[in-house]
Amino acid sequence: MKNAAFKDQCRVSRLSRQRPRRFFSVGNRNYVFHTYDAGTYAFHPKCLVAVGPDHAVAVIGSANLTQGGWMRNLELVDVFESRPGQPDPDGIVSRALGLFRRWLDKFPSRRFELLLHQSEALAPWLVQQQAQARQTALLTTLDGALLDQLAARIAADRIEHIDVLSPYFDSTPKVFDAIVDKLGPVSMRLLVAPRQGIPKGLAEWAHQRSVALTCCRTHAIGEHERFPHAKLLAFRGRTREWFAFGSANATAPALLANGNEELLILRSTERRSPGVIAALLDGVLRLEPVSVEALPAVDHDPLPPMTAYQVRIHDAERSG
Repeated sequence: MKNAAFKDQCRVSRLSRQRPRRFFSVGNRNYVFHTYDAGTYAFHPKCLVAVGPDHAVAVIGSANLTQGGWMRNLELVDVFESRPGQPDPDGIVSRALGLFRRWLDKFPSRRFELLLHQSEALAPWLVQQQAQARQTALLTTLDGALLDQLAARIAADRIEHIDVLSPYFDSTPKVFDAIVDKLGPVSMRLLVAPRQGIPKGLAEWAHQRSVALTCCRTHAIGEHERFPHAKLLAFRGRTREWFAFGSANATAPALLANGNEELLILRSTERRSPGVIAALLDGVLRLEPVSVEALPAVDHDPLPPMTAYQVRIHDAERSG
């Protein structure tokens, strides 16, 4: 079995430190591709596609290819399966495989081209599948800023409230300014991970923008050592609820232009009580209401863009 992994070059060493034998023992030939992109903060999507001659699976969400992501953290992922003659309704598996083709265009590699071609040849039925419905959207920064794409799809429903579950925030409310400008919510609630902070001056910002802002600390139910690494934006409109989850934190590099490479799943449902957040997190996270003033302020911004390299890709091979 062959495996290929796209990894941000600044973070790939972490994979090699975290018991690499576990990763490399999965197949008998494995490849790690380091992505360098001048002007991009990080290659941040979390997308796994497993392809066989009669079955294919895509796993998309917040989980990194680490022990924390797959064994320890509280993550939010979705699993899509496809078979010959039985595609997943929204064609997500086929579209996810197509994303690797698009990333290959941005980070060229002859070796990855060969591996991708072998995957497509192994499951030609997957490449040819057409989605039967489009209830689930796959949003990638390859198509522009994620917030712009979200606004184009949901703003017409006049968003009233937004819940934000994010393990990390910026030091300034820049991204929240953009959210209010594009979607105009009346209220927002931030769900903040343990020991994490919020942007400086957020209470004053909310007053100036006339947004009713509340905050909650998140606690894993029964397993307090587990870190809530899930990322979720839940939008309540006049008639529908929308929820977007995946790799993107509630930060400017993740949601605005000229930032990270990111990937989100967007779904919607009819508006109902108790709402998307309550349904998804019930029995998993306990929400502790806290005042905005009681939360610490973030004192650092994300890593600056890498400028020392041109766009290129390095191949690393290890046979087991």
